[in-house]
Amino acid sequence: MKGEFSVLQRFWVDPRTRLAVRIVVSVAAAVTAWMCFVPSGWRGLLPAASPFVALLSLCAGTVGWFLAGALPLALASIFSPRFFCRWLCPAGLCQEAAGRLGSRLTIARAGAWSKLRAGYWLLGIGIGSAWIGYPLFLCLDPLVLFTNGWGIALLAVLALVRPGFWCGSVCPLGALQDLLRLTPRRSQTSASRRMFLQAAGAAVCGTAYRITLPVRPSDDPALRPPGVHDEAAFLRLCARCGACIRACPAGILRHGGTGNGFARILAPEINFGENACEPSCSACGAVCPTGAIPRFTTEQKRGFLIGLAQVDPEGCLAANGMECGVCVRSCPYGAMALQWDASEIQASVRVDAGRCIGCGACVNACPADPRAVSIHPLSSGEAETKGRGK
Repeated sequence: MKGEFSVLQRFWVDPRTRLAVRIVVSVAAAVTAWMCFVPSGWRGLLPAASPFVALLSLCAGTVGWFLAGALPLALASIFSPRFFCRWLCPAGLCQEAAGRLGSRLTIARAGAWSKLRAGYWLLGIGIGSAWIGYPLFLCLDPLVLFTNGWGIALLAVLALVRPGFWCGSVCPLGALQDLLRLTPRRSQTSASRRMFLQAAGAAVCGTAYRITLPVRPSDDPALRPPGVHDEAAFLRLCARCGACIRACPAGILRHGGTGNGFARILAPEINFGENACEPSCSACGAVCPTGAIPRFTTEQKRGFLIGLAQVDPEGCLAANGMECGVCVRSCPYGAMALQWDASEIQASVRVDAGRCIGCGACVNACPADPRAVSIHPLSSGEAETKGRGK
């Protein structure tokens, strides 16, 4: 029995075993995050497994069983130093491969930055800002960066020049694992005390930053996924992981650009092109790892406003004496109707604001060129009031 235990112990200590586990986990993570044939509900599994994302979401007021997915990794980090980094992190494996390539190409540099411990500051600022509802640096979680694709590309480029810099000095999830490992210990070294003090000081800085510079409503609001009625709350919780974008079966969700301000970069926006938001779909809420898009049923979706349909009479075929009404027939909520004006001897399309949720079916169906129907976003107050009214 003792011999079998020693063989098993040597097996787990062998670096080749850990490398094999990391490769298998990384391939599985890539398939889950990026492959189109996996179920849409799996898209948010990676970010939801991060203790850093779960902690900041919890501090910001998001509560749900989906946050419990990060608990196993948090517990493992208490008993094994940086367990996730050493055994499971797909971003770390990609960085190690890029770092070795950089060393062979002689472009890698160690530099004085290798001693920087910015991860504790990022962790502390994120927690401090989350307490007042605006968690910062969610997008810097390694699982979020791996999920959205572009982030892991940036980390790989960084690793070519500075191998190990991100994992050892910047990663906030790694800093959180260090603090979780140190918390149960009774005897604290001066180094561990410095780590706690850095995180606490950063938490104060994060709180002060968000109090003085809150996210303000945009003059040009964007169309957000169903269930989002508070723009500021959505922006502060969204991790920009892209899980909802890849999970959307209609393909109408896109990463936002800089048009609505710096705070809105990469936040998902709805762009009605060739498809609409189907009444039977709730994929975006099911995969969101932070609660920025609330989980909802198809029945609840009927009361969630995306926007309000508006018809341009100058471009509308029916308003210009042609036989149409395609938008009326396509509306799944019965929110559009043809109205005959006897004095003008022409028809017009009327939108019932009490029924319209802005699903975009009318936009997709409109045969006019350019389309005469568009969906206009509502302000936070209008969306919440009208949604409750439904």
